Amino acid sequence: VSEFRSGNGIADALLTDKQKKAIAVNATINFEGMIPTERLSPTDICVLLGNTLDNAIEACEKCTNKGKKVISVNSDFVGSILFIKITNPVTEKVNVTNNHVTTTKENKTLHGFGLYSLGTIVKKYSGSLDINSTDDTFTVNMNLQLTA
Repeated sequence: VSEFRSGNGIADALLTDKQKKAIAVNATINFEGMIPTERLSPTDICVLLGNTLDNAIEACEKCTNKGKKVISVNSDFVGSILFIKITNPVTEKVNVTNNHVTTTKENKTLHGFGLYSLGTIVKKYSGSLDINSTDDTFTVNMNLQLTA
């Protein structure tokens, strides 16, 4: 498992944990950029990265292609804005309506809260969230205002 160096120990630990889970489904997480330690709570980092990476790993598990599946995480901190983009492969286009995806899990009352939680945190930081899908990729773009 590769070491991550985002500049944020919590994010690095989470990325390392998720990398182990990704490897188990023949996928890998590639991280580029940095995640600040100030002005972003550890809990919020865990919700933002944890939910999106869990969903990405689950999507990779469903992909039947024999090649290595790549989950890309790009993070950039410019001025007071944190930009995070997470992209993963999918087997078919995901139906996204108003930045919402209906869970495909059997028990709908116990699942489907991850992206809702993401939206709540993005709103907390006066940011924006954009979720979209093509026939072969799923992308989550988040912009957070990290003011002092």
